[in-house]
Amino acid sequence: FGARPRGTRLVLLSDFDGTLAEFDVDPAAPHIRSDARAALVALSSLSDLSLGLVSGRRVADLVPRVALPREVYVAGLHGLEIAVAGRFWQHEAVARAHDAAAALTAALATTLADVPGCHLETKGASVAVHVR
Repeated sequence: FGARPRGTRLVLLSDFDGTLAEFDVDPAAPHIRSDARAALVALSSLSDLSLGLVSGRRVADLVPRVALPREVYVAGLHGLEIAVAGRFWQHEAVARAHDAAAALTAALATTLADVPGCHLETKGASVAVHVR
């Protein structure tokens, strides 16, 4: 591939669950591992690197779990929400998806009621089905 083109920045993106934090039966329990946080803080200080996290979690859920410097990009709902340096952007589809996600949650709750270890996590614009 050769050298990176002059004037560009390297972009490093990471997932959260199962990568920076251990999986847990309770989706509300995971927090960033201290060694992972220390590494990301060090990386975030590099002037030629843009650092970001991409997760299925909402930005509001993810930010307190990682407590990283504000110049780290945090993308929630797999990129439908993005926060960095005090700015927040949300795709217009997030608001439109709310009613459909609520209906899906109700249907899944009925359909999966008898599945052992099944837990629904409603994220406003999406629904995660956890089975452990």
